[in-house]
Amino acid sequence: MVGPLGSVDSAAPGPAAGTSTRFEDRRWAAASRLGGTPRRAGTSTGSDTRGRLGVPGPGGVVGLASASGRAGKPRSTKGRSRWSWPTPRHVVQRPWERPATEYGPGHRGLDVAAGPGTPVTAPDAGTVTFAGPVGGRPVVTIDHGDGLVSTLDPVRPSVREGDHVDRGRSIGVVTSGHCPAATPCLHLGARVDGSYVDPLPLLPPPAWPVLLPEDALTVGVGAGTGQARGCAVRYTSRNRADETCV
Repeated sequence: MVGPLGSVDSAAPGPAAGTSTRFEDRRWAAASRLGGTPRRAGTSTGSDTRGRLGVPGPGGVVGLASASGRAGKPRSTKGRSRWSWPTPRHVVQRPWERPATEYGPGHRGLDVAAGPGTPVTAPDAGTVTFAGPVGGRPVVTIDHGDGLVSTLDPVRPSVREGDHVDRGRSIGVVTSGHCPAATPCLHLGARVDGSYVDPLPLLPPPAWPVLLPEDALTVGVGAGTGQARGCAVRYTSRNRADETCV
C-alpha cells in the first residue's frame, strides 16, 4: 500500500475492480483543475498514450493530457493557479521516479534542497488533513480540493488538522530525516484521488537544473574543434557542476 510518504507494501492488494461514477466525476474535476484531460483507469499505457500525458501517473490510474494532446505543464486558466514552491530555494535534489506499476517501487515526489529550520509554506490554499508523525517523521498533508492533495515531510508543523491555509502561508519548518544529513531536503508529494503524480508540472520552473546521476551524459561541442563530445555532468547540492568530457 502506498502511504503518505510514498512507501510501498508489496503485499498490499490492488484497487478493487470497477470504478464508481462518483470517482470518475472527481477524477475529471481534478484533471480539469490541473489544466488537462483525464485518462480513465484501465486504458492503454502504450508509448503514444504516455507521450500525451502531462502529469504521468502509475500504471494507468491517473493521467493528464494537455488540450492539444501534447505533454507539457498545466495550462494557466482563470480561477486556477499552479502551485508555488514550498521552500525559498527551488533546487530539486531528486526528481519524481515513475513506478513501473501502481504499487511498485519508485520515488513518488520531489526532494527539494532545504536544511533543518528552513521555513515551509503551503503550495496552494487548502485544508490541513494531517499534521503529525508517520514512520518516525513529521508530515503535513493538505487537501486542495477536487481530489488534489500535497504531502510535505519532514516538517515540524505549526498548523493542526482542520486548519485552513492560504497559498504561501507558513506551515512549519524542515527537520532532518528524509534525506542524508549531508544533503538535507524537503520531500514534496502530490496525489490525485489517492494516486501519486509528478508534482513538477504543478510548479514554476526550478531555479537550478535537476540533479543528474554521475553517469548522465550531455552532448556539447569541443572548444575550437567543431566536433561533438560527450560530457558526464554531476550537479552537486550546491548547484555546481563537475564536468568530465571525452
